Amino acid sequence: MKSNKKKGGYTIEWPFNLMSLLFVIEIFLVGGIFFFMGGLNFFNQNNLSSIPIISLGLLTFVSIFFAFVSKEEEFEKAFREVIKKHENKFQEELEKNSKEKVNPKFLKDFQRRYNSFKTYKNLVNSVLWLYISIFLGLITLLVYFADMQFKLIFLSAMIHLQILSAFLLITSIISVYLANIFFKKSDKIPLVECKIGSILPGTVVYDLIDSGKIWFQISNKENKKYKAYISIEFISENYHEQIVGGYYGGRKEWNLNAFASIHAPGIPISSKIIEMAKKGKKIEVKIDCTIKGENNNLIEKKLPVKYIYNKETKSWCFTP
Repeated sequence: MKSNKKKGGYTIEWPFNLMSLLFVIEIFLVGGIFFFMGGLNFFNQNNLSSIPIISLGLLTFVSIFFAFVSKEEEFEKAFREVIKKHENKFQEELEKNSKEKVNPKFLKDFQRRYNSFKTYKNLVNSVLWLYISIFLGLITLLVYFADMQFKLIFLSAMIHLQILSAFLLITSIISVYLANIFFKKSDKIPLVECKIGSILPGTVVYDLIDSGKIWFQISNKENKKYKAYISIEFISENYHEQIVGGYYGGRKEWNLNAFASIHAPGIPISSKIIEMAKKGKKIEVKIDCTIKGENNNLIEKKLPVKYIYNKETKSWCFTP
């Protein structure tokens, strides 16, 4: 997802303009069909018999997409997750800017963007429009065979609503497809996290001075597979010690399956680092992480993270 800070606020750029165009075209198409059919004049006694054919035709039309929509549930779920993530960012930035001295014009524009974002989130719902289309089609058939006053008015309303929901169904499917293509191209930040510690959930305590070991954890929080290359460097005052080779020297990859988390106490630590820690000198660990795909394509080179050893509490503290 392409995003940037602009004038103190969070903005998001994605195919909103294209989706807006789709909805505008949709309105003109439905309006054109309404005028082409001549409104209520179409539903006279001569054309009344065509109502079941039109309704069944629309039902057949939307049923073509039924298998597609049902199979693409995960596809739309991924779309929803991305939408939710950026909606949260919008909300956080909006609350922050409301408290700060921000240009009222910018804040108003930001609010408009956020409201538009929520509108699209509600409109793009393939499953909803699919079932509404089917429901309206069945109601149309029931009204046709019923003996009731204002029958023509009901039939006119039902047919046009059925046409509108059918167009909304197609627009939603196209929007999800386009947005997912855009997300795949621009939102390539994998949810992979690595850290160190004296103890991790479900492990025993490993203190740097007492045991000469450090726990290392790397987690993949996505439904995707990645390869991670980790490089670790020890820093103490004017002394730097880079691990060479292996899993902690950037040579061997960590194979991360979907939602996998690995705990390992194998970081090689020299006796010199342990001696410096015993003397109370500042010990810092810098972790560099490069993420690649299954085919070894580079996805992201993360910014380094650092931890400092606290001799008093025998723990590692994250530092910016």
